[in-house]
Amino acid sequence: MAKKRPEEILYELKEQVAEDVFKANPVKKFPDDFLPKKIKEELADVRNLPKLEFGTRSRAKGRDHRHKVGKLDFKRALAAHAQFKRIEAKMKFEVIVLPEGKFEFKIEKKIQICPENWPAPLEFGSFEDAKYVLYSRKKGQLVYKLPRDKTAVKKAVAKYERYLKKVREKLILAFVGRGAEKKRAAIMAKEVVREKGIG
Repeated sequence: MAKKRPEEILYELKEQVAEDVFKANPVKKFPDDFLPKKIKEELADVRNLPKLEFGTRSRAKGRDHRHKVGKLDFKRALAAHAQFKRIEAKMKFEVIVLPEGKFEFKIEKKIQICPENWPAPLEFGSFEDAKYVLYSRKKGQLVYKLPRDKTAVKKAVAKYERYLKKVREKLILAFVGRGAEKKRAAIMAKEVVREKGIG
């Protein structure tokens, strides 16, 4: 029987510890598991979201009227945007577009998240708002809903950070219990949390 390589042993240890830790306590996902029912209902309510129809106009190209070229109808686009802004002001949440990939934090007049390859930074009124959006990130998702109820945002973020701390502590203890050094245990705990998509 071939001797296992160190990376195989570490992989198996990570898998076993993660399975043991999350067996009794299934993984919780942000924000759904950390928001009150009322806020979740508000975020799920899409009845007031407008259907933005920018529309196109066709124009003839040269003398041959069989070839049509689509052109953005700016008048309709501006009307749709104005309609969206009116409705958005009444909604219980803000719509945030955050691309996947790397980003950096900046503090100018407001807290900013500056995604790589994105034309403008995203600005937030508080760290809690920025953290809420970052904790909400999911692979393949670009659009996020940030509740306007700042007390709910603050509580959800605090609750989630307490949850993450407890999960990391449990994982570290489990790794140390299996013979890992504390520094290595902390690194593996961080990896497990990242792989589970919770931090």
